[in-house]
Amino acid sequence: MKLRRQPIIAVAAVAVVAGIVLAIGLSSKKDKAEAKSASAAPAVQPLNISVMLDLSDRLIAKGPNDNIPQMEKDTTIIAHLRDWFIQRQVQHRLMTEDVMRVFFYPSPNLYNIQQLQDNLTVDLRFGNGKKLGQVKKHQQTLLQMPATWSQSLEQIYTTAIAKKQWVGADVWGYFNHSAKNQCIREGYRNILIILTDGYLYHVKSWQKTQTGVYTGITSITVGQQTAIAPIADDMSDLEVLFLEINPMKPNDFDPMRQLLIDWCHNMGVQHCDVVITDVPQNNYLVIDNFLKH
Repeated sequence: MKLRRQPIIAVAAVAVVAGIVLAIGLSSKKDKAEAKSASAAPAVQPLNISVMLDLSDRLIAKGPNDNIPQMEKDTTIIAHLRDWFIQRQVQHRLMTEDVMRVFFYPSPNLYNIQQLQDNLTVDLRFGNGKKLGQVKKHQQTLLQMPATWSQSLEQIYTTAIAKKQWVGADVWGYFNHSAKNQCIREGYRNILIILTDGYLYHVKSWQKTQTGVYTGITSITVGQQTAIAPIADDMSDLEVLFLEINPMKPNDFDPMRQLLIDWCHNMGVQHCDVVITDVPQNNYLVIDNFLKH
């Protein structure tokens, strides 16, 4: 499957890239002027954004809201998140120390998955080196980000669809074992965005813990369960946004949304939202408002 052409997104990406060049002035300004520009950047709380992908058969499922291929919807949303992230760097003159990554749990069975994972990770922290030199390095990273991310995601999605070896997303298992260590950085605003249809099922973690309580949600349990099994870790420093929720039955959305919100609140997450799938552009404002919160 090939990605559809998206001229509006492409134009936006070009504009953002132009902004990166203007933010520091790669070749037209002297180092002294660049250093002054960089040091004048206002202090801002850094962001740590993690995007979790559900590579299950949702990619080929046909539900009531599947007028656009799921691959196209997912990659369009990620492109919007990517461009929002880049524009933020331009606004703050590449001095944010932000981190953004796309990941999977469990990882798909691809021979170069580690390289793809690295491609989908952007770390703009400065460390102990000279700040000006690292700003230039970050600038190059951001200039390459649109093409690198588009190519890597296309390979992941097209391979998953072709092989039909659905690894899914073990959302409950990830929160139980890894989210606190991997998605929360001290001193950062930590945001986890999960692209999933809302049916949180994985064979490795699925179980019924007590009457009406399960480690996820299925189309069978959604209308009768009372809760998602709690996680022991404190997630109060994490914000969670569920996107592309796509229940097979329209009536499943409200109970699904309530189960997910209650689960997040029980983990200490105060800022969370659950958004039903739509034409991606229709949810841009919802995404932007969540990020600006």
